[in-house]
Amino acid sequence: MTTNEPAQRSKSPAQYSFDDHGAVSIHGSKSDSLGTLYWPPRLRCPRSGGTVSPTLLSTTATLYSWSFVVMPWRGDVAPNGNPDGYGVGLVDLDDDGPRMAVVLMGDAESFVIGETFEARELPFTTVDGNPQSILAFEPSAS
Repeated sequence: MTTNEPAQRSKSPAQYSFDDHGAVSIHGSKSDSLGTLYWPPRLRCPRSGGTVSPTLLSTTATLYSWSFVVMPWRGDVAPNGNPDGYGVGLVDLDDDGPRMAVVLMGDAESFVIGETFEARELPFTTVDGNPQSILAFEPSAS
């Protein structure tokens, strides 16, 4: 059976996805009773035990904290061009989104707490000839 749909590029399609134009979608949950946003998506609200609805979360965030990991990058393309280390951080998604632990793209000098970061697709590896990407954040150009 053949299909005209492109191969899924996201390593975690239930949590995030990428379109062919470079747009990122972050999939989360919203508590129906509390309005609280969660990532990764939940089956129930962890605070109320109530129902949740799927929602798309903001793709812009504020850097809360960061560190530089000095160890080899396991993917094909290092987030900062240096295969011997990379940035990781905690970002608070805009629009009252949750705090996420993420890979940071760029050099350590570009990571400033309180600055705006944007979600990006980071090519990671190839599986059966199909590219697989992960979610990363980089400093906003604006």
